[in-house]
Amino acid sequence: MRTTAIAISLGMLACDNTPATPEEECQQIYDHVTSLIGRADRSCATAADCTRPGGVATCNCAAFLGVQCSGDPMNLEAYGAFVEATAAEAERYRALNCAVGPMICDCGPGSVDCVGGQCATVNVETCFGIDAGVAAP
Repeated sequence: MRTTAIAISLGMLACDNTPATPEEECQQIYDHVTSLIGRADRSCATAADCTRPGGVATCNCAAFLGVQCSGDPMNLEAYGAFVEATAAEAERYRALNCAVGPMICDCGPGSVDCVGGQCATVNVETCFGIDAGVAAP
């Protein structure tokens, strides 16, 4: 009887996907959100078919929740599904003050356009008027 109880308890622990630490929770949220971004529909006919989640300036080497610091272009319908699927996670990510993912020091928001039938980020702004990622000669 005791062996059965221990086996059941261990089985329940093995099925528990709850992160043990805030850092693990941050990583799980980051991985899930970036996975959804990677699979998002980017098809378009005009620029009006496109939008982008994210894209807030990261001028202070801050982490951001997304794939591109300038925002992640996607189809408007895909965006609605993305927001619905990630709203609670994005709020939890902010509440935990997560610092997972790339740390970008010079990236402002970009705008989106339909390029070759795909939503794309164009006209990416910089924070300092220079590209901080390129060393000067």
